[in-house]
Amino acid sequence: MITTLTINPALDLNLTVNELFVDDSNRVIAVQKDPGGKGINVSRILNKLGTKVTTITLLGGNTGNEVTELLRKEQLVPFTIPIKNETRTNVTITNLNNFSQTRFNQAGPELDRDEYASLLSLIEQLGDNANIFVMSGSLLPSIKPTAYQEIINKLKLINPKIKIILDADDEAMKHGISACPYMIKPNIHEAERILDRKLTSLADIKQALLDLYAKEIKLVIISRGKDGLVAYDGKKMLAIDPIPVEAKSTIGAGDSLIAGICYMLEKTEDLQEILTFAVKVSTAKVTTTGTSVIGWEEINAITAEPVIRVI
Repeated sequence: MITTLTINPALDLNLTVNELFVDDSNRVIAVQKDPGGKGINVSRILNKLGTKVTTITLLGGNTGNEVTELLRKEQLVPFTIPIKNETRTNVTITNLNNFSQTRFNQAGPELDRDEYASLLSLIEQLGDNANIFVMSGSLLPSIKPTAYQEIINKLKLINPKIKIILDADDEAMKHGISACPYMIKPNIHEAERILDRKLTSLADIKQALLDLYAKEIKLVIISRGKDGLVAYDGKKMLAIDPIPVEAKSTIGAGDSLIAGICYMLEKTEDLQEILTFAVKVSTAKVTTTGTSVIGWEEINAITAEPVIRVI
């Protein structure tokens, strides 16, 4: 069973314009709404691929109700802690003139102690049966940055065989890493913040993989945008070049990669097989616009194989 946790979900509102004009009126030619939040994105893709997934989140207000209804339309019913305050809305403006995307992400609502205690109780209840547990995205403003660390420690205590995947940033990621999750997937800039140093060469990145792996993390992946990604599992250190496609949007590419990894982790431990499929899933996502979910049709349309090198 794969379980995802999204502490700070959102309603993703994507507005498309032919061209974006600053300090002027802009005519919106398309509006798209999707349930958002990094863990929810992972769940949506896995669900579309036919994989059973459990989704844990917090939702409140009319926006929270709208997120719930959008998920139900995808036949994905989350385990939800209702909260008093309104779930955030994130806005993306897609400019078709150059496919640039301007994003406005809210911080998220305040959470009271009882709501947070209910969330922790639900995590413990559902985490007991999970083989893979994905916790990703930002924390709410009222939650201390040690939250992921504490949740990881609790899950490992009640379920020692669980594989925990952490995808976060800044202090939440630093504290979470100290609890030794199974896998982390920072991008190159997040990795620099974790290690507090610049990673300007392949040698720097290779050392970063070794340093992060030394923290008792079993699989370290650093995504590099247009330069692909690098990965290390203690046996192989691999560099994966991106598959050449016409990229229309990078939104959700990292979440798609994690969904592909989760899908394959239930089938194999071979790092090259896992990453080959995950890169195809991520590539399929960047060929689409907005925040809609992809499935087998989009993935199977990616016929090229990623170039994988031992480094």
